[in-house]
Amino acid sequence: MKSTYLAASVARTIPEDKSCFVDITRIEKLEFLRQFTAYSGGLQISLRHIARKQPSGFTLIELVLIVVILAVLAAIAIPYYQDYKDRVNVAAAVSDIAAISTLISAYENDNRAFPNSLSDVGAGTKLDPWGNPYQYLNIASVQGKGKLRKDKSLNPINSDYDLYSMGKDGKSSTALTAKNSHDDVIRARDGKFVGFASAF
Repeated sequence: MKSTYLAASVARTIPEDKSCFVDITRIEKLEFLRQFTAYSGGLQISLRHIARKQPSGFTLIELVLIVVILAVLAAIAIPYYQDYKDRVNVAAAVSDIAAISTLISAYENDNRAFPNSLSDVGAGTKLDPWGNPYQYLNIASVQGKGKLRKDKSLNPINSDYDLYSMGKDGKSSTALTAKNSHDDVIRARDGKFVGFASAF
């Protein structure tokens, strides 16, 4: 009913000769619209509503969704990054132990004996990837087996010297089965194995 009334009002307002609309400027169009609004009575069109833009920015719900998505991505990515970082550190420790072993072998070839400390081969201040000094023990200079690194059967893992990193926790025990030795990066079987103590 209202739409029929509106159509009738528009029909009465628009003249039969539409040629008058050809050269109408924007201001004239707005003035015409204003007059048409005043004439039509029931139809209230605000020019301010036509000109007003939609507000830009995020709603609270959109911001909450973004925060939730970022939190989920962080929860997934951080453990993967930490695992990657640990693997890189272990690889660096393995490489360092191999390099120090080469220096020790060169020293032994020149002096017919293993060095008493890493300082004798220029590696006394060398730190592992976790910031701890590498541990070295010349087995020939030790009385008994108390200080030697031992496997799960409590047998020494080397017959020449022990060389290892205490790992991420910076703690170690002589037995590889001890909990604080699991993350140690060790040299075993006289250099045939270099890797995690837990994998030996």
